[in-house]
Amino acid sequence: MAGVVGTVAAGLAIWAWATDTFEEPLVVTAEHQTNGACAPGWVIPHPVDALGPVPPVYDPDDPGAREEWVADHGGVDAEFTTAVVTVQGSDDRAVILTGLRVDVVRREPPLSGINLLEGCGDLFAARYFEVALDEDPPDVGPSVDVRNQGGADIEPDPIDFPYTVTASDPELFSIIAWTETCYCEWTATLEWRVGEREGETLVLDAGEPFRVSATANTPGYGNYEGGPLQPLG
Repeated sequence: MAGVVGTVAAGLAIWAWATDTFEEPLVVTAEHQTNGACAPGWVIPHPVDALGPVPPVYDPDDPGAREEWVADHGGVDAEFTTAVVTVQGSDDRAVILTGLRVDVVRREPPLSGINLLEGCGDLFAARYFEVALDEDPPDVGPSVDVRNQGGADIEPDPIDFPYTVTASDPELFSIIAWTETCYCEWTATLEWRVGEREGETLVLDAGEPFRVSATANTPGYGNYEGGPLQPLG
């Protein structure tokens, strides 16, 4: 399972907006973290009878098999998505991060199919935003909760803009976007300032919006060891 930031991730494409020919001042990398750590897994938009055997949660000979199976069957994150974002300056200029905005670019009823449930993985600690996608516009705010997942506490480290980054002094934080009512596709936008110049950097999942679905229409199934899907939950 994914736990240590960077071990299980999908590459993200970053687009930047700025005025005229002003050079992009940020280097932004982001990782779409697999929903481990006793998370609700994925929504697979197919009936269980249409799905064949599932790979094991972890196969030492093919560690990515489970995630590849999910992608091949159109799976999306169940209930929440976690994106881990690293931001640093592209040169010796100090860049002030002034805010973060989350936009829902597509909103529909929750997907139908199954909820592929997972086991528990490792945890990571970072500054993080809790984002309520069910609000319109999404409610973005720093979390001050101590999260308890898999029996381990993560000490709170809330986000409080502005932050200043340089090439040698990056910032790391996470965006945890939740839904209980929708299938939502969402993007995040970092807002920044360099001197008198302002701009925005759009964060996407491999060039596409992040995708997440509530589980209201999806009974739970799984098989941690791999094989035919079994009812769970």
